[in-house]
Amino acid sequence: MLRASAVTEETVFVPSADHRLYALAAADGAERWSADAGAPVLSAPLLTTLGSTPAVVFSAGRTLYAVAAADGAELWRADLGGFFAGRAACDGTRVYAGSGDGYAYAFDAVTGERLWRFSTTSRTNTYGRLLYGAWDDTVELLPGGLVLFATVSSTFAVDAATGVLRWQVASGCMYPPSGLTEHGLLLVDEWGRFQLVDPATGTRRWYAELGARTLNTGPAIAGGTAWVVATTGLLGGVDVATGAIAHRLQTGPANTFSTPVVVDGVLVFGDQDGGLHGIDLP
Repeated sequence: MLRASAVTEETVFVPSADHRLYALAAADGAERWSADAGAPVLSAPLLTTLGSTPAVVFSAGRTLYAVAAADGAELWRADLGGFFAGRAACDGTRVYAGSGDGYAYAFDAVTGERLWRFSTTSRTNTYGRLLYGAWDDTVELLPGGLVLFATVSSTFAVDAATGVLRWQVASGCMYPPSGLTEHGLLLVDEWGRFQLVDPATGTRRWYAELGARTLNTGPAIAGGTAWVVATTGLLGGVDVATGAIAHRLQTGPANTFSTPVVVDGVLVFGDQDGGLHGIDLP
């Protein structure tokens, strides 16, 4: 298992390195179905509706798959040109995904037909396009018909219908997921740098630095504060309205790569020593 599962009240959809996507009963873990993708399932599965069919979208190898959530029957497949280990997005009309070939793609949600592609890098060699591609991005939808893609060097807001670039920020926000708030779009890069931007234009409203890497640890937003656990185990609380770093707590010595969640006022996250932390928030 290389990425997080997707969960409903009844079913857990598990991506597996054994080339299969599994649907397990949430109550007891019994297997309901499995779909053979022919290659390790690299991405986190996306639960969505394609046309009128509840579906799961995921990638394996160079291929993006859409299968029926009820029984795993294939709805369509599409060539990504490279591997994709992030998570796709869907607005009901199109499915969006990054790729290790240096392009971001949009596909028809019902048929899987490729509608457009957008180049995330000007590099021309294969390795450069992989390194600076959106291959591990959690693709996000923005208001106003925009879709957000990110690489290790830049973040792009693209017109969802046409693939035309609307704005770009020179910040590599691919690994930590971003967050849309009432104050604007919160972008976090892997170096612990935060910025709040206007989701329509990309104009920066504030900028702050935590001082520690935040690799793969996106923010959990609660009560106007964005909580991030850095790779070093440093917990930071950033005021979303102002950018002030209002809280700092070293939670332990273990490396941490998990995105925290807030449950009933308690911040929960795991570390690489196998520890599970629960911290009461102010």
